[in-house]
Amino acid sequence: MARRRRLGQLSSNRPGVAGATTSGRLSRAWRGAPPPSRLSAVVLALVPLTFACASVGPLASPRAQQSTTAASAAPAETASPAEDYDPSDPTKIEPRLGLGYKWTDYTRGARMNELRGKLALDLGQDGTFIADLGVGALEGFPVDDDPALTDGRFRYFKLWTMDRTVQSGYRGWGNSFEIQTQGNVPGTDGSNQIAIGAMWAMGWGKTLSVFPNLIASGFWSRNLDEYLGASARFDLICTYKPPHLWRGAYVKFKPTFMTGVSGDLSGEQGVLLEAALGGALNREKTWWLDVTGRWYSENEIDEVTIGRDALLVTDGSVFVSLTHFF
Repeated sequence: MARRRRLGQLSSNRPGVAGATTSGRLSRAWRGAPPPSRLSAVVLALVPLTFACASVGPLASPRAQQSTTAASAAPAETASPAEDYDPSDPTKIEPRLGLGYKWTDYTRGARMNELRGKLALDLGQDGTFIADLGVGALEGFPVDDDPALTDGRFRYFKLWTMDRTVQSGYRGWGNSFEIQTQGNVPGTDGSNQIAIGAMWAMGWGKTLSVFPNLIASGFWSRNLDEYLGASARFDLICTYKPPHLWRGAYVKFKPTFMTGVSGDLSGEQGVLLEAALGGALNREKTWWLDVTGRWYSENEIDEVTIGRDALLVTDGSVFVSLTHFF
């Protein structure tokens, strides 16, 4: 009931946002998908360039190349590649390709079936670029919609220090820079986001790892012509690897708290819990299967940003994905 009252307040107080009883605006939102934003076009244009840079590799001086050759000739001090692959560790720099099916439950009886793909490129020992795109279709409210692009996520992660030989205690940290672009499906087409974050890695023995994550985000409207506000987010990613259960098996829990700090987001909050179960499918640990569930107990941030035009807010989702490391 509190959420329904919140939706009613948004429809009456925010200019340009249709209310639950205004059929004309909703009809246009569901029947015709808006064109991609300028931010989406710029980011998508940079993806081929990133592929080219990754294939060519970084330029280095002859002295640096000699150092690299000498280092590669030295005995490896880390575990074998098969033991290194670990999708439960968000600080790992590993090239991979993933594909999965996502089911999302929205308010007002709407649901979305979505196919998402993720590509992670290795930009050296301490950097990675991740592109995450989806295609989906909405059903159930008010009518079924045609498939279209959903939100896109483009992330660069820089690892500053990391000592994975530490079993218990502090291991290292890294920075992230992320751009999230709006989609063309109602419920994903409300805003664009730029986020900067910092993540730390800690361990308690061989089976338990914890990754505190702080993120500051700014939100802009669909056409980048209106600043919506800023938010702060805290994730506590906890992974447990039960021994002798399944090759590479892990269980992950990630509680998240978000709060708006400026603009239309000031005073708004979001609270969610994410849980995942995964493991390797082959002896070499190059193929992994993961199942992730996400549940919102409070989602006021999305009411102002993601569901801004269609007044759709996410209640929860389930994502089943297959990942290949290469």
